[in-house]
Amino acid sequence: MNKEQDLLNIIKECLKRGIPVSLNMHDDRMYYIVPGFSKSGTVRVSLDGYDIQCEARYNEVTTIDTFRDLALVAYDWYTRYKDRSVFENPDPLWVATFIEFNWLKKHTETVTTYKPIMG
Repeated sequence: MNKEQDLLNIIKECLKRGIPVSLNMHDDRMYYIVPGFSKSGTVRVSLDGYDIQCEARYNEVTTIDTFRDLALVAYDWYTRYKDRSVFENPDPLWVATFIEFNWLKKHTETVTTYKPIMG
C-alpha cells in the first residue's frame, strides 16, 4: 500500500468513528485538521514526502502510519495534561477509541448524599 492510501485510510477511520476532519491548505500544501488532542487542540495530518506527519502544538511532529498511531498521539496529549483541571478528562471524541485499545478504563463511582425531609 502507498502512503497516500494509508493517509486516506487514517482519515476514513476518523470519520467512521465520528471524529470530524477538515481539509485545509497553506503554501500549496494540503493537510487534514483533526481535533481532540487535549492542550494541543488540533493536529495537522499530511503527507510529507514518504511519511505521514502529525503536527501538534509546540511544533511536535510525529510520523504515523495508521489510525492507531494517530490515536496514540491523542492519548499521549491526554496523559501529559490530565493533571490540569481543564484537561482532566479525555476528549469525548477519543474516549471510545482509548477504551477499545485498552488504554483507558471507564470508572464509575457512586456517591451517596442525604437530604433532610423534615424540618
